[in-house]
Amino acid sequence: MTVQVQDAAKLVRIAPGQKDLKDAAPIQLADVQPGDRVLVRGKLADDGKSVVAAWVISMKKEDIAEKQARAKKRVSPSVFRKTPSCADMLPIP
Repeated sequence: MTVQVQDAAKLVRIAPGQKDLKDAAPIQLADVQPGDRVLVRGKLADDGKSVVAAWVISMKKEDIAEKQARAKKRVSPSVFRKTPSCADMLPIP
């Protein structure tokens, strides 16, 4: 898929987990880097292989990785509860 970004397109960056665009920061096309997550809204071209972008909404790769790392640190302690060993179990008559 090819994306055509014209001068009238709105380009913004949001933080991972942000639910709306009210705090989105305007960016330039050059600010979008390989690995960034991008959502493009626009019109599908007649060839069906390209989109003329009206909006480009981006999240930085580093911001996504940081959020994922923080989420991994918040693992519930219940996951690490002691599993009973065979010696701890009662025999079945």
